[in-house]
Formats: sequence, structure tokens, C-alpha cells
Amino acid sequence: PLEFEGRLRVGNAYDTNVILLGKDTQLPLGYKRQDDYGYGIAFDFNISRYIPKTEAPWVGESLTIGLGAGTQNLWHPNVSEFDVNRYPARAYVNWQPVRDLYLGFQYEYSYTQLGHDPYISSQRVTPVISKVWRDSAPDARDLGHTDFYYSHDDRSYMDRIAYFQLNRDGTYQSLGAQHTFNLWRADELPYMADYLNTHARARELFGQNWLSVYIGYEFRDEQTVGTEFDLSGHSLLCGVDVPLPYRFGFEFDAEFAWEDYHAASLFDFTRQERADFRQRYNFSLTYAIITRGEYAPMRTLDVKLRTGVELTFQNSNIWNRLGEDIYEYDRAIYGVQLEVGF
Repeated sequence: PLEFEGRLRVGNAYDTNVILLGKDTQLPLGYKRQDDYGYGIAFDFNISRYIPKTEAPWVGESLTIGLGAGTQNLWHPNVSEFDVNRYPARAYVNWQPVRDLYLGFQYEYSYTQLGHDPYISSQRVTPVISKVWRDSAPDARDLGHTDFYYSHDDRSYMDRIAYFQLNRDGTYQSLGAQHTFNLWRADELPYMADYLNTHARARELFGQNWLSVYIGYEFRDEQTVGTEFDLSGHSLLCGVDVPLPYRFGFEFDAEFAWEDYHAASLFDFTRQERADFRQRYNFSLTYAIITRGEYAPMRTLDVKLRTGVELTFQNSNIWNRLGEDIYEYDRAIYGVQLEVGF
């Protein structure tokens, strides 16, 4: 009755701006460079108990209770001050009172090191409501799902601060909604027809994959002990997942975030309130080495090779007495990653 689920990720990347150095800003003393290669490894697992209505009618359709933990590590050979080691642990409940309606709740504690020194301690609770939509056809096709979520994060920063205004301890909250549209199955796409019609095994394994898109909105409210980082933020999220022939897939995600800070910035020459606009674009191409159900001795095995680029552009109205745009930066991360799930 217990289910174990794990995922291992190993990858290497090149980061053009590890320390998020602002435009026209001099490299701080003690740092060799702002760009560097990075090697990362992460492992995450969950142990859960699934209770269907046939076992306990009082649960409705189903109830899942689980525990999980993991480790996420990223090392930079030349900018070791920005090595990141994160250790999360979680407990969660997922209840389906009626068919296709899910109520979830998760508590997560995480401890993060930056440069191998204590950096962040976080306690986060996240309730979620999800609705799966189906059509009226006999096979009740999955048309997509809608998610509503709230996140409350009590966060403590353990790094040294020079000024009281820079104290980022506080409450980080977000409220969001996201909808995913399943548009066409792979076996319904014209450009997939020749490949699937001539590869029966591929049709069995990949023919039910969806070409899907999602769009979402998130509101953030972050209240800290200091004043420099208090903000209200709005984010628009979108993305697309496209199945391709020969075991390939294409994924694209984007985020557009507007952040309005509540107090005059400690660093601005004219002491104005900070306002940022951030754009993030993530392009990735995946290749399915082994997909679920393909390897008979372990039918849950899923192995993918992922390569891509993540681009971030942040604009800010803050500049200091030296004319440095300390909060404005560009960043590109080029990487390849092996993902193993089971």
C-alpha cells in the first residue's frame, strides 16, 4: 500500500551572471568573475499512502497522504561564494472528495546554504484546489485542469547585514491561479502522423501525450523586518509543451513580473522607491531515452535528456551615486541535464 517515488537530476550549465551583477556595476572585490560554469545534482523522493473509496468509502473518491525530502546542490568552480546547497522536507495531503476535484495541502521546511554558509531557513504552507475538466465523450477525454493556490512562507535569513533596512526576515505570501489547456494528442497532430503510423511501439508509448498550453497569474506580498525589500508584485505566467517525432519534445515557459517596493531605496541617489520589471524565458528540448512502461523490469522508469537556455532580463529604476544600475541585469544559463525518475 506504500508507494515510493524518486527523481534524480544531474547537469552542467554555463551561467553568464552568477552573482546577478548590475549593469555598469564594478565587480566586487574578492570575486574572480561574474560568469562561470556550474555542476548540479539533485535528488528528491516521496513516500505516500493512497486510499481509494473501495478501501474507505468515507474518503470520497480518494485520499493520499505523503512525506518527502530531497537535496539540491549547485557548485561553481570559480565563484564558490555562490555555491547553493538546499535541503527540503515536506508532508502533504491530497484529497479527492468527488471525481476530478482535488484539495491539497503541503507543509515544507527547507534549509539553504550559500557559499557553504547558513543562508535561509524557510517554513512554507501551501493549500491548493485543482479541477480536472473532461468532455462528454465516452472516453471522457482530459481537456485540462485549473489550479488555485496560496503560499505562506515564513523566511529567516542568516547572512550578516550591514544596515537594518536590509533585513529580509519576514513573511512571503503569494496567491495565484493557473489553467492548462490540453489541445491535441500526439496521435492527432498532422506532423506526427507519419512517424507514429510507421512506429507502432512509439504510438503506444507517446501517442497519448498532449500538446498543451498554460496561462496563469500570481500576486505576491512580501513583508520583511527591514524596508529595502518590502514589495507587492504581479506575475503573468505562460508556457507550451509540444510533442515531437523521434522521442523529442519542446517546452517553453515565460514569466513577466512587476514589482513595486514600498519604501525609498537605501541605495538610490535620489532616494526614490524601487520598481522592477523582470522577464524570464525558458526554452528546452527533451529526448526520452526511456519512458514509463517501456522497460519491463521497472515499468515506472523514466529517463530524459534535457538541453536548453534560460534568459532573464530585469529592469529597475534604481541607480546609486556612481551611476551604477545595481538592480538591473541580464542573465543567460545554457545547460544540459539528465533526469531519472522512478
